[in-house]
Amino acid sequence: MSSIPQHKNNWGNDPELTDKSVSANIERIRILRNEWYGHATDFSLSDSDFEQRWNHISQIVKELEGYLGTATKYQDTLTELKSCCMDPDSIQPYIDKLLAVEGLQTDVTNLKEGFGELQTDVTNLKEGFGELQTDVTNLKEEVEEMKKTNEKSSTQGLNQASRPYLVHSRFTGNATKGDGTCQVPLG
Repeated sequence: MSSIPQHKNNWGNDPELTDKSVSANIERIRILRNEWYGHATDFSLSDSDFEQRWNHISQIVKELEGYLGTATKYQDTLTELKSCCMDPDSIQPYIDKLLAVEGLQTDVTNLKEGFGELQTDVTNLKEGFGELQTDVTNLKEEVEEMKKTNEKSSTQGLNQASRPYLVHSRFTGNATKGDGTCQVPLG
């Protein structure tokens, strides 16, 4: 079922120490996983036991990378894991910073939403302003039209109202020489 051939002792059995095949290394990882994690009820190691097991895992990873052709990608990851800090008190500041960044991301998201609403409001204002400009332009045209109509009416009315006086009237008055009054014919 697998394209990887079995090691000399077959799947599910401990491989020989000298067997460096891919299947032997996969079997070693399975065994280590079961011993240290899958079936362990209590697990603690002395520093020397940790170093011995770490070197064993590192050798397995190195041999598998030789087969996979991934350079040292997984070996580098193991090196980082070995030197990383696992003390909860020392990582708390990093957790706090990540939570602060998460809060900032929420704030930025809220600002983006608020900005979108503001853009909508500005668009609505622009549309309303355009309608207002149209109304003002129409009012100006109506006022100009009314002025023209009033000027014509006023001029025509004045001409019609004063015509009888100009045609039929004469100004007469009592005036004496030198008092600034005189008679002027109007019609």
